[in-house]
Amino acid sequence: MRAWLMRRAPWVLVMGLLTSPAAAEAPEVERLLNRYYDAQRQGDPDEVVVSLEAILAIEPTHATAWRALGYHHQSQGRHTAAAEAFLAAAGEPPQHEMLMAAGYAYQADGREAAATRTFRQAAEGAVTSAAYAQACQARVYTAALMHRRLPSPWGLSVYSDTLYASRFDNTVTENRVRLRRYLDAERRSAVYGMLTYQDDWKSRVVDGIPEIYSDNYVGIGGGAEWWPHPAVRLYGELSYDRDLLARDGERRTGIDSRVGLDAFQAWGAPRRCSLHGEWPLAPYGQAYASIQYPSRYENLLGQLTLWQGWRLYRHRMSEVSVYAKVNLLWDSEGLYYNNVIEAGPGLSWQPSLAWPVEIRLERLFGRYLRGEHDEDGYATTQLQLVVSFDI
Repeated sequence: MRAWLMRRAPWVLVMGLLTSPAAAEAPEVERLLNRYYDAQRQGDPDEVVVSLEAILAIEPTHATAWRALGYHHQSQGRHTAAAEAFLAAAGEPPQHEMLMAAGYAYQADGREAAATRTFRQAAEGAVTSAAYAQACQARVYTAALMHRRLPSPWGLSVYSDTLYASRFDNTVTENRVRLRRYLDAERRSAVYGMLTYQDDWKSRVVDGIPEIYSDNYVGIGGGAEWWPHPAVRLYGELSYDRDLLARDGERRTGIDSRVGLDAFQAWGAPRRCSLHGEWPLAPYGQAYASIQYPSRYENLLGQLTLWQGWRLYRHRMSEVSVYAKVNLLWDSEGLYYNNVIEAGPGLSWQPSLAWPVEIRLERLFGRYLRGEHDEDGYATTQLQLVVSFDI
């Protein structure tokens, strides 16, 4: 009897599998897949959905059905539904391709926050350099402060610069916010309202005697600007300013008007993501120039700054660069502190490409070019935090 059971055990196992629920469902799933393929070839969108949903009712984790449903929703312009189907198809651990497809679908529907979260998940789970770079760059592109725009015709720019200089053992901060209304579809002209705040740690007034290291004021106003070239801006501004320091015999409030031109151009290697630490040593450069007349100072001011650097080291979304810098200041009054040339090396660190924050450390050597002064030159170490973005 025992030998008879042993001879028939394989057949008993096969019959058990064939009569199990999974075995009974397998032919039905295959039939529904064929029904889906037929509907897709015939261009019947309703039948496509019915077939795929029937498969998922039998097998809720059927990756092929979820993937197909996602691409179908995408072809019909239902991008959020497509993204949710792609996420269901991604499985566990999530498949990189499906996470990226979900992120792009969210992005197409204008759901930037959901797209950013999905791209971040894809980057965190990436196992190859190519997959990480793709997910990282997509995340940077959807980051809120890097590429998002306010609804047309509005725009917002924020600039904050905090600088410590060892030469004066002083920290100066400058902050500007502009809310723009663009006047054309190409965003080449605009009017704007603005807030300005600037101060430093050492300037003070003692017994009516001012000891001033930097301007200290808050202002509110408006302006107009035009870009004749993407790198060149012409502008005019009018603001109501208030000094933060009370000086004997001087008014603390007043109207400041200014007109000017500024230009910025960058070239060379862009910032990149890297799954593993690497030393690209890729060259890059940038140049900034400005000239303006502020009625507050009754002086024509000019500046030219050049950087030439190398992308030194990158790891994931963080990057370190080294550079050489030359900075030239000039004014029409011949004030010595406004007529200076500085040069020296610098080191910059951007903690995350998804955020417009950069930290710089510089060692600069300067010489005065005009005016009366007690020394011919100087050396200073500067630590700077810059936050700058346009949306």
